[in-house]
Amino acid sequence: MILNFFVDLYLYFSSIIGTMFCSIQKDMIDHVRGKLFSATLDGCDSCSSDSISSDFSVATFEDILYLLPEIYCFTSLVLLLGIVSVCEFQQPKISKNLRVVQLTFYIMLMFSLILFMFYNDLGIYRDILGGFLRQVPYFTQLKMGIVFLLLLYFIYLKDYIFLNRIRSFEFVSLIAFSAVSSLILLISNHFIMIYLSIELLSIPLYIVCTLKNKEASRSISAGVTYFLLGGISSSLLVFGMCLIYGSTGILNLDDLYKYLVFEDQFFIMDNGFLIFGMILLTCGLFFKLTIVPFHSWAARIYEDSPSGLTAYIAIFSKVIIIVLFIKLYYLIFIGGFAQGFVWIFYLFGLLSMVVGIYGALFEPATKRFLAYSSISHMGLVICALGTNTQMAPQAILLYIIIYSTILLGLFSIVSLDVNLRTFIVNFSQIVKVNPALGYSTLVLLFSLAGIPPLAGFWGKLFLYKTFIDNGLYLIALIIVVLSVISTFYYLRLIKIISFERSSEMIITKLIVPKGTATVISFCVWFNLLFIFYPDPIYALCILLTKLI
Repeated sequence: MILNFFVDLYLYFSSIIGTMFCSIQKDMIDHVRGKLFSATLDGCDSCSSDSISSDFSVATFEDILYLLPEIYCFTSLVLLLGIVSVCEFQQPKISKNLRVVQLTFYIMLMFSLILFMFYNDLGIYRDILGGFLRQVPYFTQLKMGIVFLLLLYFIYLKDYIFLNRIRSFEFVSLIAFSAVSSLILLISNHFIMIYLSIELLSIPLYIVCTLKNKEASRSISAGVTYFLLGGISSSLLVFGMCLIYGSTGILNLDDLYKYLVFEDQFFIMDNGFLIFGMILLTCGLFFKLTIVPFHSWAARIYEDSPSGLTAYIAIFSKVIIIVLFIKLYYLIFIGGFAQGFVWIFYLFGLLSMVVGIYGALFEPATKRFLAYSSISHMGLVICALGTNTQMAPQAILLYIIIYSTILLGLFSIVSLDVNLRTFIVNFSQIVKVNPALGYSTLVLLFSLAGIPPLAGFWGKLFLYKTFIDNGLYLIALIIVVLSVISTFYYLRLIKIISFERSSEMIITKLIVPKGTATVISFCVWFNLLFIFYPDPIYALCILLTKLI
């Protein structure tokens, strides 16, 4: 398994290097085109080739400094994985190897956080590696927030591995590879880099999903399903990017934005390859967010995969794809020209909310219940993205920050006992067995349902305001009605926890490890105290959307 992963890793990075060299000539042409175009706008009749070529650079020492956190994390993981593999071959004590992986990755995360703070340039935009990556002012704060959530996640994952007696050190290492690639995807500014980052994010998850474990007996079937459907999603992404490149000759996102803004709008709308490429690209990303009709895999993968992996798929992979959606569609496609394209977001977003609500209303299994709930929430986010208002990205970022903390807390609770992650009726015993844990679950469910004054209510309120500000009163009314209906399945679970008492005690003892207790406490207090001090988080969301 490890050898195959290293082979795949080598092939991917070989393809990155090869693609970079093959694309240098094309990027230089695009760069020259942008210079000539800007010179024409300024009233210049000509632009010297010397001044154009002098600004072009592939990689410098400063580029390496800006990428130092990602380079440090990735090289450390590769070396660590090799060392642990040798240690296992020499002396197969897997539990000790697993502890080495966990402890080392905690140190790597904290050190990366320090590097992000040290190399935080607050004043400039900077293209890295000839435009493949882009450093944005204040974007480091978003990276630091994601690293902090990853740190909480790995604290929870440590206890999850101990409780479920997972003896495969690849479980942590491959998820760590996926986490590092998500940080690279955040600063990707080129279609090739975006695709490779998405693949490097997804492939380790396919492997982890198939690892044998005590919790998920059908994990191999789930992993194969996830891999095959993920391959279809990747094909749609590549095909869409190829059509966009074939119709515009551009792969860099900044150049694409200039092309869409300043090109003749009638010519663009008559460009069938460009429109079809955008549709295919959207379908590929819809799969990652479980948007209808690309949602069918979610319930099965959530149920048959280990809960530790399910938490990562439900939280971090979707957060990164939502940020990519904001970058691609709000700033380029929707912000550029495609006003009629937003109705695709409204249509499929509303369908996702309907399907998610209908599935969750009658779902007895816990993780399938969370899967349908996730489909409904992602539908709401996609609808808000289509409003094309200045407030929409701010509200979306605020919403996903709150949503991520709620889900991390819920998965930390669900993973404590096999009965809790099997059927929701087993939650009837959680208050009797562990009252503090039961009340924490109630707080998180109330917040997820959007009950005031918890954080989930304010997240939904700002999303609703984006529709009202844009004059979309009918869509706002439909979404509010659907959100009210969605509270019923949360209230059903709240009713089970608060009022129902089972005569047969299935859960007799519920021990919460210290790490998991810390994660749950943070998520609960974040949702409780958000109403008293929301300004720093919302101010950060406003700042990021101005400079993303």
